[in-house]
Amino acid sequence: HRIELFESIGKFGGYFLGRLKDNSNPRVINDKTPPRRNPGEPVGIKLKTCLETWDKTKPVDLEVEFYNYFPPKKGRKGTFKFIRCRIVGCYNAETKKYHLYVTNIPKAVLTTEQIVKLYGARWLVELLFRELKMNYRLGEIPSRKRHVVEALVYAALITLLISRKFLTEIRRTSKMARDKFPEERWATLWAAISVDLLAIILRPNPDPTSERYLLSMIQHEAVDPNRKRRLLPERAFA
Repeated sequence: HRIELFESIGKFGGYFLGRLKDNSNPRVINDKTPPRRNPGEPVGIKLKTCLETWDKTKPVDLEVEFYNYFPPKKGRKGTFKFIRCRIVGCYNAETKKYHLYVTNIPKAVLTTEQIVKLYGARWLVELLFRELKMNYRLGEIPSRKRHVVEALVYAALITLLISRKFLTEIRRTSKMARDKFPEERWATLWAAISVDLLAIILRPNPDPTSERYLLSMIQHEAVDPNRKRRLLPERAFA
């Protein structure tokens, strides 16, 4: 259950931050919330009801209470289990929906705007892992032996570092804008040309013609033809 997970993270002094599910509707708690009539009764207004009258130009930053209901068992009454969290977010005019996040990070640590940006930064981590799995074989580890797994993980990370170093040089030497060479497209191209690059490096005698041809192909294929389309990192921070 979500409450048990949140409690476990908080118990060990950790912080959590995640997207609030569309079907989640906790109760908003504030200084105007009436006291409970009994210990096992939810109080406060439902979040979706609260947002119906919310000023869409203002960010959302509310304290809410999640709860699970445990039905009667062995002659005992049904009980509720509660946990308080912070709901942060803003209204997106394009989707006409609220983008809301649930966290236990206090306001004194991160502001509303910082929470939203922090969640956006999470996508950069997700994209990096996807790149490692799809292009650098991190998702294909055919062994359970620790030393083999560690070697393959290090190989994937080293490949990523070399790939990004090449991308940095391509961007530096090109006359085009930096954002014309997105990382995801480059990763796919790198996986396709890495064998050819290795062959050029290991060749005993330099072949300028092959090098120029490969460089020309890289500079052409690395450019995103659909640059008007916003990339995932850009959409994440929008």
